[in-house]
Amino acid sequence: MLGALFFLHMKIPKHGMLASTVSLSDHTTSYAHGADHPLGLTLQYRGIGLWGRDYSVRGPTEVKYALLPHATDRQPAALWTAGTAWNEPLVARLNPSGAETGVSKSSLLTIDGADWEVVAMRVSAGRILVRLFNPSSDARGKTVRYGAPASKVEMVQLDGQLIRELAVRKGARGEAVFDLALPSKGISTLRITP
Repeated sequence: MLGALFFLHMKIPKHGMLASTVSLSDHTTSYAHGADHPLGLTLQYRGIGLWGRDYSVRGPTEVKYALLPHATDRQPAALWTAGTAWNEPLVARLNPSGAETGVSKSSLLTIDGADWEVVAMRVSAGRILVRLFNPSSDARGKTVRYGAPASKVEMVQLDGQLIRELAVRKGARGEAVFDLALPSKGISTLRITP
């Protein structure tokens, strides 16, 4: 599913204040907005378009969309997280009940008090690579919990070269716990060795 996230800033006529709206769509689209007409999303186009392509209309188009009004400050609204949840909804997986396993809840990676995104996670040469993104303006350090023991956690470059090793401590349930700070709009790759 290809999606779009548009940030629109509109003046509310009665109150004269600036408000923001995010438009979420399950299609890549454009929008129109101006003093003479209300907000509109482009759903179909007929005629010559990009690179000379002749677009035609062959029937109705079904589109999911949502408008998320919020205050002008985007940070408290966690808009990046809302856009990700819209475009990439979580896929549920059944786990055995807590009575069977002795564990009522588990997570491979938990970031305390952060709206960071786990952009990618994969296994390579027996180690787990995790790419994190901080869409917020909060650059303070966070506590990260890896849901299993780990002998080493490293911050690495995209080509795998070591940037630095992170101090790891053992959590109450035996999980690896470490601290990490990401700058605003920052991306980091971690290499976790079980």
